[in-house]
Amino acid sequence: MHHFLRFALFSVFFLVVKGLFAQDSSQVAAPKRYGSDLIATVTGDTLLVNIKKITSDYVSFSLKGERFKQKLQKSAISTVVFKDGRVEDFNNPIIVRKESEGAAKIKVTNSEEDVFVLKEIATVEGQYVGSIRNLYSDDFLKKMAIINLKEVAFRNDPRVKVLLIKKVSITRAFGEDPSAVVTATAYTR
Repeated sequence: MHHFLRFALFSVFFLVVKGLFAQDSSQVAAPKRYGSDLIATVTGDTLLVNIKKITSDYVSFSLKGERFKQKLQKSAISTVVFKDGRVEDFNNPIIVRKESEGAAKIKVTNSEEDVFVLKEIATVEGQYVGSIRNLYSDDFLKKMAIINLKEVAFRNDPRVKVLLIKKVSITRAFGEDPSAVVTATAYTR
């Protein structure tokens, strides 16, 4: 019984001491979820960076793998995602490249039924090349290539009313800029 009492007192002492030296949640670093911080710009680009400082007007950072310090105005940033998973949203709207007035009127389709009664004019190709330093979704690359496709089609023949997409190629090679090429057939009434 004496050993049991001694063991119980030691256990209580151990738990009290452990509780005194335990860290609270403010002293424990958040788990890393990403390899680097991310900056989503209003133009749709995503930069892999290491955030250095956020002031009232700017976000200072260095691109992942570089030491050169850069800064962007907060008005050019949509969102910052930190390594630990925290997200800071700057509530700036995403800006998509503006189309010319004529190109904006061209309809883009994947369906043969939409061009069944129209007259075929030509085959047109549009492309978009991003930067190796940024992250792009396949949808974003395709969307930007279609904007270029509409501009090229309108420049070549202002009578174009509908573009029927025939092929979409997205290239992501190691060490090269990501790109998208969209091939389409142009139709008029």
